[in-house]
Amino acid sequence: MTGGLPSLKGLKIANTRAAHQAAPFTRQIEAFGATAVEVPLISVQPAGRSSAFFQSLKDIDRYTAVVFTSANAIIHTLTGLSSLKLDKEILHGKTIACVGEKTKMLLEDNGITPHLVPEVFDGEHLAEVLVELLGKNDIVLFPKSNLARNVIETSLKEAGVELDAPVAYITEPNEKEAERLRELARDQKVDVIPFLSPSAVKAFFSSGPKEVADYPPETVKLAAIGPVTLSALESLGIKNVIVPEEYTTEALLQEIDQTIRRNER
Repeated sequence: MTGGLPSLKGLKIANTRAAHQAAPFTRQIEAFGATAVEVPLISVQPAGRSSAFFQSLKDIDRYTAVVFTSANAIIHTLTGLSSLKLDKEILHGKTIACVGEKTKMLLEDNGITPHLVPEVFDGEHLAEVLVELLGKNDIVLFPKSNLARNVIETSLKEAGVELDAPVAYITEPNEKEAERLRELARDQKVDVIPFLSPSAVKAFFSSGPKEVADYPPETVKLAAIGPVTLSALESLGIKNVIVPEEYTTEALLQEIDQTIRRNER
């Protein structure tokens, strides 16, 4: 955080994370002096027991590497293993890759040491690292969302690496909460809306006004956690989005803080 009193004091910042993941981001928002308004734009449901994902977990011994690109993928993998009465230590003999600092910390909190973490926290850079270090003798498990991009799958398959990419969890828009957030924005009861995924962008704008470039009001600042989420906003014609250089929620709040400070000069 920048020095002095938090410049976000008195502001209301939307926490658009799914409900089960909202608490840590709310604490971060409050640490910057702002008020967190929890409005979960997406809901997350686990894949069913009869899914390809659970079959992959039953066959976990065949994989030499596991790739995680979200906290939800880690959570549902560990929960799935537990429900099958398989110890998470079964992952210890495999190459574990993850996309960034938060996924790395979650793995470590569960006693799992990741071997591959890209310097830039996105799928493209993770794919580059995987292609460099994995070979044709590897078999990769990539548990993913139903909305996951295919950059990792495409890169590994083009490199001749065998890969299974089952859907581990279903991400769906929370239409009721999206409408509530639109109302808060219209009534100027929220000052900043940080989007933490393209699916959150889609949820917010999918049933909103057609002229999205003019919405929400100019008084409401929009922020994106990284380039993929930014691209989702820009595809709607939305400009002047706050984006951090490092793709973490803490860096995002720091960038919002610095933007507010610059505007106050």
